[in-house]
Amino acid sequence: MVLSNNQNPKVMKKITNIFVYALSLSAFVFTSCNDDDEAPPPEGEENVRLFKVDASEDKFYLKNFGDAPADLTSYWICNLRSYAQLNTLTSDGADLTLDPDEEISFERTLDDNASDIAVYLDNQFGDATSMIDFMQYGEDVGASGRVDVAVTKGIWTAGEFVAGVSPFDYNGNGNENGASFWTGATGTANVRIFKVDPAGDRFYLKNFGNTPSDLTDYWVCNLRSYARLNTLTTDGADLTLDPDEVISFERALNDNASDIAVYLNNSFGDAAAMLDFMQYGEDVGARGRVDVAVTKGIWTTSEFITNPGPFDYTSDGTGNGAASWQGN
Repeated sequence: MVLSNNQNPKVMKKITNIFVYALSLSAFVFTSCNDDDEAPPPEGEENVRLFKVDASEDKFYLKNFGDAPADLTSYWICNLRSYAQLNTLTSDGADLTLDPDEEISFERTLDDNASDIAVYLDNQFGDATSMIDFMQYGEDVGASGRVDVAVTKGIWTAGEFVAGVSPFDYNGNGNENGASFWTGATGTANVRIFKVDPAGDRFYLKNFGNTPSDLTDYWVCNLRSYARLNTLTTDGADLTLDPDEVISFERALNDNASDIAVYLNNSFGDAAAMLDFMQYGEDVGARGRVDVAVTKGIWTTSEFITNPGPFDYTSDGTGNGAASWQGN
């Protein structure tokens, strides 16, 4: 706008005031619109992960690694294709809302030796988008579980599993996946003679330990007659004896009196190689290997289990000597 020199000063001042007001109003409107368009501050996210699996106690644990509470009410657990909604299981939590950094345990029957454990948002068990976490231990359970879904999800590698024995602990940060972020406890096998049936020419072994034991290289000795276990007829499918598993072997046994010794190898005079020993009917002395058992500290000179058989081991895998056996 061009004003002439003879323009009325009052009019000019009024026009100027209107112009300044218009500029102020437009700035206010612009600022207000910008405020309205700003995005709200981001909200937290839940991140529920398997945190511990204690198969020996039939429990699994979840932890929320996120920064927002997680309602677990509609979540499901799957192990070896056996399913349960979390709200049907006994837990150690007051409710199923898991706060950030909070842990909760659930009771669930779990295989002691090998299984998978999968957690889902819902019951769409073949859908990778529904799976939120996965692990498997003991061996690759394959089609017996849901490892294929975990592989599709990108949180597990085909064929991998967590070694060792229960309990199994997750040591990742909540964003790390796979068996390398899990650790199992160190297992111990404890193979003992469990039953001797001289009349049936059969002896039985049981693994009282918490990890499988391969019996392939083990030997049996009775009255200084020796045989490698993998040469004998058994009632088992293979010679890997799982925890609490019992296997029997056919073996010609003296009906009246004998010793039975089990060895890790064929070093029969070496107490370190002897795993277990018993004798029945009488003290067979030098006709057997009782001297090695006495050196081993698992038998007492001259003791034996009295007839008749069959003879049963009555201890929990820790007891030794004739007092831990009974005849029938």
